[in-house]
Amino acid sequence: MVTDVATLGPNDPLAKAASLMLKKRIGGVPVVHEGRLKGIITESDVFKALYLILTSSAGSIVIFEDPFQASQANHDYVGLCLKHGCRLQTLLRHPKPNGSVMYYLCLEGQNVDAFIRDLWAMSSQVVWTEKN
Repeated sequence: MVTDVATLGPNDPLAKAASLMLKKRIGGVPVVHEGRLKGIITESDVFKALYLILTSSAGSIVIFEDPFQASQANHDYVGLCLKHGCRLQTLLRHPKPNGSVMYYLCLEGQNVDAFIRDLWAMSSQVVWTEKN
């Protein structure tokens, strides 16, 4: 037990909760408002929220990597989605140490296959596709 308890407010972002739990190596944080306990956010709550963000669509998941040269081109993936009539639900971008960039997209729409063909044409390496 500790006397200096880390807490969150009810309007604090999820990322703040996750960061606090990682820094302090704790599995849960009390949520306090006006000096009163309102609840506790746990690692499971953060994981569930992340899972819902990653699978927020009944459409398709596309994971791809842009090699270093292609990642320098700053492609407009949102525009590419719109071009093919796809709605972008989730976009995560992760720069890798070698200069390439990994992307995770959750899309809805009928022309996801055409979107993927355009990715290949832009030198992107499609790693994974899945229809939810």
